[in-house]
Amino acid sequence: MTQTAPLLKKADVAMLLNVSTRTVERLVARKTLACVAIGPHTKRFRPADVERVKSKLAGETQPGGWL
Repeated sequence: MTQTAPLLKKADVAMLLNVSTRTVERLVARKTLACVAIGPHTKRFRPADVERVKSKLAGETQPGGWL
């Protein structure tokens, strides 16, 4: 049986990316960051998706260019 990493909350993602929770919402709205909807107002995030965005953020030459 394969064990998967637990899903992350929006505040956890914001901390990992060093952005505000509002920026996390913007990333989701722009489909830059994938999420799992577990309720009408509740979203969770896969660690692998967060890492992908984090590496993209680290590679940006213009800060805030895609946020």
